[in-house]
Amino acid sequence: QVLHDHFPRARWYFFVDDDTYIYTPTLLTRVLGTRDAASSHYVGWAYNVGPTLHGLLPGEWRPRVAIGGAGFGISAGLMASLAPQVPRCRTSYSWDWPGDFRIAQCIADLGYEVEDDPHLNAEGPDLALPPKMLVDGAFPPVSFHHLNQRQMYRLFKAEVVHSDDGRRIADFSRFALAELSLHEPGLGLDFKVRFGFDVTVSTANSLGAPNSNKTTSNASSVGAATVHVDELQSFRASPGGHAFQQEFRGGSCHADHSQPLSVRIDLRCNNPCSGPHRLLSACGVQATGKCGFSLVLSTELCPSFEPVTHDASTAF
Repeated sequence: QVLHDHFPRARWYFFVDDDTYIYTPTLLTRVLGTRDAASSHYVGWAYNVGPTLHGLLPGEWRPRVAIGGAGFGISAGLMASLAPQVPRCRTSYSWDWPGDFRIAQCIADLGYEVEDDPHLNAEGPDLALPPKMLVDGAFPPVSFHHLNQRQMYRLFKAEVVHSDDGRRIADFSRFALAELSLHEPGLGLDFKVRFGFDVTVSTANSLGAPNSNKTTSNASSVGAATVHVDELQSFRASPGGHAFQQEFRGGSCHADHSQPLSVRIDLRCNNPCSGPHRLLSACGVQATGKCGFSLVLSTELCPSFEPVTHDASTAF
């Protein structure tokens, strides 16, 4: 009701917890932008309420709830009907319900249910991706919940690249955690990339791939069957903005236990590798010393640099 009073012309009202990370461009284009704001929409990560909710009789019908931690949206069309009902709902549903439960019940009283959207996630990436991200249409993600400050900054660092003068940014939200796998027989290694989040390096032998002297030599930097390299050190643009580089470090280098494993990802723009069109393509990989690797990826179109804006007075 307060939001409606302060922003009466808003097309959408989006609610989210303070420990939730939101990919705003994806929210606007993939979730809110695909729906008519003038119509009635209640969009979120749908949750079935348990049977012991205070105030309801056993077996009594319960609406599905859009969990606040994942974020949920209410269209202007629905808000126009919902806002006048808030005083009644506040009185009627005064039990120890969380706020998102009360909103769901109040909306249900108007005859509407939550529209489950798989882009929204009620947990962090490691918990939310399987099986939620396997659902058709769930990529790219819009939200992740239950994050601490370090985890939030980790996602932000992988989303936004600043220009050298700091006045423009390139937003990689549509690439967030995009998965790509690459087998390199010359190194005897398999690489799995979750863009901007981590790189998993596995010895091909552990997957049953044939061995060779060359394979054994290059795979010695991994040692263990699998090493997770998950500390994004930097994400920057090359001069001219026609390529981007990510530097990852993590795990332990088997060839030198005093060193972590390092992986550099070079993303080439407007220069796809051969093969079927996809968001990301793998061009190749090579070893860079005894504890490092360089992966070359490509995409047809990188994000362009746009001016940084800080206008918080507008509402969508």
